[in-house]
Amino acid sequence: MDNKEKEYLNKIELWNKNKNYRLVIDFFEERIESSNNPNLIYYYIRAMVKEQEFNKANSYISRLSFSEIPEDYRLDRLILGILDRGDNFDYDSQSFFEKRADLLGLTSETYLDKSIDYMAVGMVENENHWEEYMSDIKEEIEQKREEEEKLNNQIAMEEKSEEVSFGLHEYTSSLLFGGSAVFPENLSIDDQKVTWEKRSLFSKNSKYIQIKNITSVHINTSLTGASISIHSNGFGIIHASNFRNSDVKEIKSLIEHLQKINK
Repeated sequence: MDNKEKEYLNKIELWNKNKNYRLVIDFFEERIESSNNPNLIYYYIRAMVKEQEFNKANSYISRLSFSEIPEDYRLDRLILGILDRGDNFDYDSQSFFEKRADLLGLTSETYLDKSIDYMAVGMVENENHWEEYMSDIKEEIEQKREEEEKLNNQIAMEEKSEEVSFGLHEYTSSLLFGGSAVFPENLSIDDQKVTWEKRSLFSKNSKYIQIKNITSVHINTSLTGASISIHSNGFGIIHASNFRNSDVKEIKSLIEHLQKINK
């Protein structure tokens, strides 16, 4: 960021703090509309949102060249929130995250998970963490790939044996995807059954289905969370929501594998 951009940013941050959003919009359009600085772009788009100029925001976002704008999760989450309004934008939030994720060589789902995690820990306002955070992301991805490869090799070996014991696997609905912080939903899987539980103020609701009685497993994944439905032959249905996409995929994979080895 050069000295002039720093001067512009100081002015815009002050106007934003004082809720002078019209000044932010006018100044940006007169002086710096061609800037690729994510901080300046963030305050400009935010000012349009505050002034409820969503059509103008749509037009501006559609013209942005995301390949030229440095990764910035604060800006990305703001744009995602606008796109999710559904006001006839030129492309949806999924397309937007695919464009941004491609810059890092990630899947859009991974990029979104990282952006939500980044917002959750409150690091987004501190630019000093940015390079370190992005480096950590890349390291985590490499580690995840190695872990997935090890898991795939382990599953392949276990499938050759009929004496496989998975133990207990437990999953809890995510607060980031709409789950309750006080009374979350819980799913657990062992060698014999899938159990669903959800506490309330004075009681606990629960149900289970034996692995051998499960007929189908359906999952629904999206940018705002995932749900899973487990059907049985006469023993009811388990439906759970507000989980991470990766959790429901893993749950379905475990159930299908247990069904194979228990035949």
